[in-house]
Amino acid sequence: MRRTAALRVLLTAALGISVIDGSGAWAKPKPATTTSEVRGGWVNEAGFVPSDVKETSDPNVFTVTFTGGSIWNGAFTGHTVVHGVATIATSGAMDGDYTEIFYGTYYPDLESAPRIGSLTTKGHVHVTSDLEFTARAKIVSGTCGFAGSTGSMSYDGMAVNGGYVGRWTRPAGAAAVDPTCAPAPPPTAG
Repeated sequence: MRRTAALRVLLTAALGISVIDGSGAWAKPKPATTTSEVRGGWVNEAGFVPSDVKETSDPNVFTVTFTGGSIWNGAFTGHTVVHGVATIATSGAMDGDYTEIFYGTYYPDLESAPRIGSLTTKGHVHVTSDLEFTARAKIVSGTCGFAGSTGSMSYDGMAVNGGYVGRWTRPAGAAAVDPTCAPAPPPTAG
């Protein structure tokens, strides 16, 4: 029994593997994660650009493929690009599904250095005929300092601006250093 325990300690320390249960199955331990609440604001600066419009059986409703984007400030600061498909009524009401990619920086609460990269979310958007905007999304992936991210995001406001709040889970510790993710150097006077 003592030899088995010693072997487990040795393998865990030297190779980063551990026993899952008493069955003898071996696996790498799951990496530690950190979950944070993120908050901020957004401005719909790129608008809503339809790329394809199709009629439906209802003459007051159309199916629209669209592209757009927004600028974010707050915990996540940067720019987004969004692509989606929605049904839009002649009243202005809209419902649809979208994929949004955020490119920017996470500014933490002084616990660690900022993270730079991108986050991809997939969600559902609803806009009323009064242009009240709500969207709910899942964080499905990330790059660079956001690699390994999961979580959820909620957006509320008017169709032109509003706020976001989310629960963002990422690998604990410092973000991986990737030279392709480094910010551009500041311009030099010349």
